[in-house]
Amino acid sequence: MANFFKQTVYVQISAQKLTVTSPESGKFISETPWIAINKKLPVNKMVVSIGEDAYQLRGQPDTEVINPFTHPRSLFSDFTCAEYLIKSFIKKLEIKNFFAPNPIIIIHPLVDPEGGFTQIEFRVMRELALGAGASKAIVWVGSTLSNQDIISGLFPLSGKIIE
Repeated sequence: MANFFKQTVYVQISAQKLTVTSPESGKFISETPWIAINKKLPVNKMVVSIGEDAYQLRGQPDTEVINPFTHPRSLFSDFTCAEYLIKSFIKKLEIKNFFAPNPIIIIHPLVDPEGGFTQIEFRVMRELALGAGASKAIVWVGSTLSNQDIISGLFPLSGKIIE
């Protein structure tokens, strides 16, 4: 899947942890998925902080701290904040490649909802990846992928790929 001209980013999502990995470099970020936003700032500057640093800003005036992956019926509670959070984690990895500015993003939800995911939820995951800057979005439902699985493009047979 990955090659010289394409960067791949592996995004694992749960309410407890958001992990963003660059399989080619081995770099990763793994934190609680909090995002602090200031609704009085312009949209392009409204994200104040992410991760554990954002959680510390609870109760600050004009600042709302959200975990966009917590909802009693779905993995997603706030699409816009989820998109900003994933985009911010990818930016924090500093994996930009001159030849491949937009990576392939693999979204891997780490929850297994009763009855499985709906087509709407799969669409949300694809749209999150595309909104975060993906040139191609892949949703993976199955066991955790290793960096080598992603680099080789050989995904375990026990999972399901949605493109």
